[in-house]
Amino acid sequence: MKARDQGFRKTIVFLYDYRCALCGIRMLTSDGHTVVEAAHIIPWVESHDDRPTNGLSLCRLCHWSFDEGLMSVGKKYEVLVSGRGQVDRNLPGHILTLRDRSIFTPEENRFWPAQKNLDFHRRKYFRE
Repeated sequence: MKARDQGFRKTIVFLYDYRCALCGIRMLTSDGHTVVEAAHIIPWVESHDDRPTNGLSLCRLCHWSFDEGLMSVGKKYEVLVSGRGQVDRNLPGHILTLRDRSIFTPEENRFWPAQKNLDFHRRKYFRE
């Protein structure tokens, strides 16, 4: 059984400058705690891929929304928001304002999310 790389989290949040790739929130305490966490685009249990190109730095709300298929990233690195979040009594709030906005990316594009990974997420999890 392959073990998860504990350096993945540190690397991802550092590459994204402690900012959520989708909503842009950046909160960092003086002792280094941050509101963002590292998210795998293709889940680790499926890919065993801890490379930066399979990761996004996401706040907890965006991470949950991404994992649930309510948000994704498009072919032009834009934020995709599913209409499924707007049903019944849901009130998705600011998430709707993020639609079509460019994501925040690492400075070096070699660390940007791989389109093949994003395509996998869009096909398997994201629902318009």
